[in-house]
Amino acid sequence: MLLGLALGVGLALALSLALGLGLALGLGLALVLGLALGLGLALGLGLALGLGLALGLGLAFGVGLGLAFSVGDPPSP
Repeated sequence: MLLGLALGVGLALALSLALGLGLALGLGLALVLGLALGLGLALGLGLALGLGLALGLGLAFGVGLGLAFSVGDPPSP
């Protein structure tokens, strides 16, 4: 049960952060296309959000898998 729960939580966090990463990169690109004068700011915003969420994605996935493999699935009483 704990194995399934840890994997489920890890995958849910990873999927939500992957969607957030895609939105952050899309936001940065949209700002670049929309604001020609603010190109540097838009690139900085897109990269900052993208890198932050990519780190979050790696941590969420790593923690989820780490919990799944370190805790294991103890026998039910």
